[in-house]
Amino acid sequence: MLGLIANLGMLVGIVYMSVSAGGSTQTDTLIALGIVGVWILVGAAWLVLNSMSTKTSLLVKPQTVTGPEL
Repeated sequence: MLGLIANLGMLVGIVYMSVSAGGSTQTDTLIALGIVGVWILVGAAWLVLNSMSTKTSLLVKPQTVTGPEL
């Protein structure tokens, strides 16, 4: 868990520094973030459309536990 927090903190720091740097670094960072956003939308659309076409649920349904029959 600490590693995840550290990685997210470093990611936020790097993005903040590159956006506040100005110039082509700022432009390139914003373009990269835009590409990431589009890629996330494409992936989410594929996930939904693929699950609809195969008629599989995105959520796992919990199994009901029954007691022993007497």
